[in-house]
Amino acid sequence: MQAIEAFVLDGRVTLVALLVLAAELVLLGVFRRETPSRTLLANALSGMSLIMALRSALLGPSPGAVALWLGLGFLAHLADLAQRLRR
Repeated sequence: MQAIEAFVLDGRVTLVALLVLAAELVLLGVFRRETPSRTLLANALSGMSLIMALRSALLGPSPGAVALWLGLGFLAHLADLAQRLRR
């Protein structure tokens, strides 16, 4: 197995993606000198849920775990949309 295939198939790629997303939130908080908005947090939670769904699909045979993460991502997406529509 090639290195890139191993990186993806063992789920490490999802950990890197989660770390990048978390770092982005921290950096935005530092540079804006305030806590991230609810819209930004809902958007990030939606993205993190999708990444976790991918991780579940890569690492385990449980469709229930994938469905759970996708459902949580959908709820976070709806929260993001609600926040944006209120503006």
